[in-house]
Amino acid sequence: MDYSQFIDDTAFCILDVETTGMKPPHDRIIEIALIIIKNGKAVNKFETLLNPGVLIPPFITDMTGITNEAVYNAPVFSEAVDKILELIENTIIVGHNIAFDLRFLNSELQIAGYEKVKTPSVCTLKLAHRIHPELHKKSLGSLAAHLRIKQKSAHRAFDDTLVTAKVFLKFLGKIKEEYNLEYLRDLLNFQYTPVKKIVKKEIASASKNVLSFIPDLPGVYEFVNKSGKVIYIGKAKSLRERLADYYREYAPGKSKLIVHKASKIRLHSTNTELTALFLESEMIKEFDPWFNIMLKNYGNKYFLKVGRNHPYPDITLSNKFETDGNDYFGLFISRKKASEVLEVVNKSFMLRECTDKEFKKGKPCLLYDIERCTGPCFNNEFGVYDEELVKLYNFLKGANSDALSRLIGKMKKFSDQLLFEQASETKNLIEMIMKQVHKSSLLSEPVNKARALFEISGFPDNDYVILFNGKVYIRGFRETSNTEFLTILDDIFDKTFSPGLPDEQDFERLRTLLNWCVSNREKVTIHYFSSYPSKEKLIMKLRLSERIVSASEINLE
Repeated sequence: MDYSQFIDDTAFCILDVETTGMKPPHDRIIEIALIIIKNGKAVNKFETLLNPGVLIPPFITDMTGITNEAVYNAPVFSEAVDKILELIENTIIVGHNIAFDLRFLNSELQIAGYEKVKTPSVCTLKLAHRIHPELHKKSLGSLAAHLRIKQKSAHRAFDDTLVTAKVFLKFLGKIKEEYNLEYLRDLLNFQYTPVKKIVKKEIASASKNVLSFIPDLPGVYEFVNKSGKVIYIGKAKSLRERLADYYREYAPGKSKLIVHKASKIRLHSTNTELTALFLESEMIKEFDPWFNIMLKNYGNKYFLKVGRNHPYPDITLSNKFETDGNDYFGLFISRKKASEVLEVVNKSFMLRECTDKEFKKGKPCLLYDIERCTGPCFNNEFGVYDEELVKLYNFLKGANSDALSRLIGKMKKFSDQLLFEQASETKNLIEMIMKQVHKSSLLSEPVNKARALFEISGFPDNDYVILFNGKVYIRGFRETSNTEFLTILDDIFDKTFSPGLPDEQDFERLRTLLNWCVSNREKVTIHYFSSYPSKEKLIMKLRLSERIVSASEINLE
């Protein structure tokens, strides 16, 4: 069949069957009806009762009115099959929940010694989901009532086929007029198109005018109302694709309302999605758009703090970090995630968990007895404790081998001792490590001491971010111009850079940076300043240009 032919030139076979039940081949067809439609008109039809060779259950008789007596002298399927196949040939089969009818038809064909029909089909139920998604019920009766089509006898093959044909013809009219579809292949594809991707002709025309001005680049978009107030800010991997979603017929109600209230769109294209995330977050906090309910406040932040001011450091949770001589790893976006990592650390490394007050007592505790601590409070073995710290730091930088080896050994030991509950708990810890619950493995330095340049692969140019003792500077972004960025690099290599403590904005940028980079490692290269003798050596490795963020504006009126 030529799928490039026009819909009007295509012959459709509307099919419906009544059966003894739901499961072929155990259940059989007791009535079949077909109507052939071409160019909007019925050109042939066929209907017959069929003797199924099995008794018709009473509930089927109650539903259809077809009795065992009525089908007693009716032909069996094999006697009607030639006429059925003759009508179906060179047509597209159509039905309401057509998969049900085809399943029974093909079962009967196989029983009669024929091959299954392989002609394409169109399901009016699938079409209803796309053309009338607002309808709560999409049964044939519900559609008939909605479209004001009279239905004489439900659950009789010919009457159902006739109603299905009328529904289908109305759907074809809508498909051609409202969705601009003319060819058979378009109709066949339409029934499988996700509802959110379907665009009406007039909407497509309006959106085409808008989308023609929108670049296929990452960035941030602002919807602005007639008063000049920003009502919504969003980010996108592709501005064109994201904004196209706002103009689809079945876009969410919120999206339609935003478009209705907006008089213009401001666009800020960026090199990478990361810069778009930075920009979106800070613009939402700056403009406080009414439709944005997320990102208006800086979120929670947690770190693992290694207490380096004590001869035997402990590991604790902290919701901030300072230049206080301690080391901080993170950041974690929830206390739960940070606590999970702390649990892994405490159960994988023999480091103390006691308070300084308990430590001063100089007595071994339960953790020492169960080999969860080296006992520095009474044995003063600095070397042994330092070895544990080295293993901890390697783990927090992404090396899992020491922790896994130790936990696997513990699990085997517990199993040998028939301590299955402890073995199960250890197994859970191993699984947590294998899932890499620690996100700080991106950096090879504590986050509060990390001094590095992040190179983010993008188009048309790369983005660059400096992380220096918790402070975050993004090249060409807001307060950090390209010139200022290069000046910061000069000061870093001259060892005169002293930026002060990070603020809430730095923490938010840090969270965005680390979370995005962990999920997009293949696009990230980290250059540690300590690995380069001069700024010039570092610059030689980079692909710098002047383009960072490009802004434009589109009027919607």
